Amino acid sequence: HNTSRGPGKGGVRFHQDVQPDAAELDKHVTDGVRPALSMLGKMLEACAWDKASIAEAIKEVLRATGLKMPQLAMPVRVL
Repeated sequence: HNTSRGPGKGGVRFHQDVQPDAAELDKHVTDGVRPALSMLGKMLEACAWDKASIAEAIKEVLRATGLKMPQLAMPVRVL
């Protein structure tokens, strides 16, 4: 007997749009980190989508902005 459940039968889609929590956005996505987030977004659009390339993009943003990992990671997590 088939126990799989498709989207029309109570199943959940694999990909769903995520809406960040407004309080978390206000807390973590500050004016001081917005330029770094913009830079990271542009770098991620242009880099290969693998662990090493993504890690290098993050490191480059940290070097360029002088931010520490938690200062960038928390806003990225919220977005």
